[in-house]
Amino acid sequence: MGTNSPFKRHESLWLEDGNVILQAEDTQFRVHRSMLARHSTIFKDIFSIPQQDQIMDPIVDGCPVVSLSDSAEDLEHILLIFYDNHRFLDLREKLSVGAIAAMLRMGKKYDIAYVQDEALRRLRREFPTTIMSRWQLNTIFNVIDYGPDASKAVSAIIALAREHGVPSILPAAFLHYIETTMLEEILDTDDSELPRDARRQCILGRDKFIHTAHSKILSWLHLPTFMPAHSCAQPTTCHTQRDAVFKDLCNTLCIGNAGKLQWELVLHLARSIADSLGERRSLCTACTLSISSCIETSFNELWLDLPNFFRLPGWDQLKDFDSLG
Repeated sequence: MGTNSPFKRHESLWLEDGNVILQAEDTQFRVHRSMLARHSTIFKDIFSIPQQDQIMDPIVDGCPVVSLSDSAEDLEHILLIFYDNHRFLDLREKLSVGAIAAMLRMGKKYDIAYVQDEALRRLRREFPTTIMSRWQLNTIFNVIDYGPDASKAVSAIIALAREHGVPSILPAAFLHYIETTMLEEILDTDDSELPRDARRQCILGRDKFIHTAHSKILSWLHLPTFMPAHSCAQPTTCHTQRDAVFKDLCNTLCIGNAGKLQWELVLHLARSIADSLGERRSLCTACTLSISSCIETSFNELWLDLPNFFRLPGWDQLKDFDSLG
């Protein structure tokens, strides 16, 4: 390649014994046909077509050049998986949003099933369809590295899911976005990752979520299942504390603060809130359990309504591309 070439060689993926050059944007990668064909049926088909001169550009350093429309970054991610699988695709390590996006895009396009499936597995684990799975994320290893700007990373995930037909993760992803992003930032940002209609979904969903959550909490005071007298073991103590307990819950479970939604924090603390209040207010076991039941019931109801808040179809209708016939 001459010094006046507009293309640059990739530093680590220019292999001297490679027999084909992949060109993405301004970067060239010298790799092996056999490696590409082994991992991708699409590449296998490309190299088996007799009329290769219709696909390949002139020879460079004795190797045919295949020009691709993919980004150099996406191609780099996939080739690193091919050549350095154990280090790049370590299931024990978090992967960046950029890496997961490349795996989904390239896995779909070039029919690399294990790469596509790993991207989907991580996205679905991080943004589940059940509240129980979301609760467990507070205690188990997370699988996505959001980097220094979580808001930008989540907006990229939302855009990825919308573009590539993975709607099942959108309710939880939208929720996570309004947790990591100030309301003013959602309104004012000119973020190309997240289109205007998606930001509108976030803003309307945020408002509806907070309104519904607070309405549910306020309704507890009038519920017969909230600290019910018939099962109370110490009615004098618990009855006099009922209003104070309710006020404590309203303050503790406030999910809208400083322009951000605090659902994740409240969700993480939910199961300990009742025990803490019961101990501090000297409540009986039955009343403490009733508080816990109200919290969990309301949180489950909020989660079931989550797609509706963001104007999405119901959970059972959010079918990803790989589950369609």
